[in-house]
Amino acid sequence: MIGLDTNVLIRAVTNDDPVRSPRARAIVAALTPHRPAVINSVVLAEFAWTLRTGYGHSRNDVIAAIEKMMRSSCYVMPDRDAVNTALSRCYKDHLDFADALIGALNAHAGCTGTLTFDEKCASSAGFESA
Repeated sequence: MIGLDTNVLIRAVTNDDPVRSPRARAIVAALTPHRPAVINSVVLAEFAWTLRTGYGHSRNDVIAAIEKMMRSSCYVMPDRDAVNTALSRCYKDHLDFADALIGALNAHAGCTGTLTFDEKCASSAGFESA
C-alpha cells in the first residue's frame, strides 16, 4: 500500500500540468483493490480546499469527487466513518467539506463541540462560536 499526497490527486483530477497530470493519472489508474492507496483526512481536507479556492470548483463538485473516491475499492481512508459523517453534514448543513471533516473528526475524538470563528459553522450542530 502507498499513501497519496494531495498534489497527486489534484493533478489527476484537474489535468492542469502537462508533465505531472499524466503521471498522476497513471498512478491512480494503476491502483487496484489488492494494491490500494491510502488517502488520509489531511489530504482530503487539502484536496477539497484546493479544488474550491484554487480551481473554483463548486461545493457539490468537491463532494462528488470525494464520494467517488469513497466508493472505490482502490482507496483506503483511515477515518472513513468521520469522512462519511462529514459528507452527510455537507448536504444537511451546507458546510464545506473541510469544515465538516474538522467537526466530524473532533466529534469522533470525543469532543463535545468545536470552537470556531466561522459564523456559518458556528450555527451548525457540533460547532460553537469562539
